[in-house]
Amino acid sequence: MSPLKEKFVFNGFPVDDMSVENAAARVVEMMQEKRGDIVVTPNASHFLYLRNDPEFRAAYRKASLVLPDGASLILASRLIGPSLKERCPGVDLFLALCVKLSSGSHRIFLLGGERGSESIARDKLLRSNPNLSVGTYSPPRGYEMDSAEQKKIIEVVNA
Repeated sequence: MSPLKEKFVFNGFPVDDMSVENAAARVVEMMQEKRGDIVVTPNASHFLYLRNDPEFRAAYRKASLVLPDGASLILASRLIGPSLKERCPGVDLFLALCVKLSSGSHRIFLLGGERGSESIARDKLLRSNPNLSVGTYSPPRGYEMDSAEQKKIIEVVNA
């Protein structure tokens, strides 16, 4: 058995050292396990939010994968060690997941944005991944203060 690789820890958060392809494969495994895992892709600004936002910090503490989106994390790891090999940008991870999920085994859901933007994003994803199952919904502004709208969002996503 090979020894476990030491993780790069920045501001108290261990950062996973994975390629986009390996991270996408791990996310698909987590989806199959249906544990409700959280995946985060921090950049430098996230670490500023982590200092002042307890809810944001709590989500990061629960994350199963913390993947380095920002180049500043890669640079910091090279200075502090152990060194991360490469960035794993959230957008690249999302696109790799779409390719993996286009087999029809799982669906994705795009929530939010200005009305109509979610349909544009869905159409663009479907041009690249025609077999991908994509649901969408764009709630009105202020939904976070409207319990009826929050309930509707949960119903739409679950449907």
